[in-house]
Amino acid sequence: MGKKEYRVYEIMALLAEEITPKLDTVRAERRAFMQYQKASAELERLRKRPTPKWTDHHAKVARKESQIAEWELDVDQGVPLEGTSDARGWCRGEESG
Repeated sequence: MGKKEYRVYEIMALLAEEITPKLDTVRAERRAFMQYQKASAELERLRKRPTPKWTDHHAKVARKESQIAEWELDVDQGVPLEGTSDARGWCRGEESG
């Protein structure tokens, strides 16, 4: 009976000294990898879908660019801008009125 108890004691000591620390290390590494994998998946998801704020700003920039293009065309054609009587004079720095 003493040999069996001693063998159990040896196994428990081996478990406590070698196996448990390695198991804890592996568990910590697995936890870190799972966090990395989750963050990586979230990043990929966000890269594929533009945010609403970016979309709104992008649309606003496009509208302003088209408005500027219209104004430049009006100025080239001599159409007066709002609040001016002569667009060409206004472009040359002449005051109208």
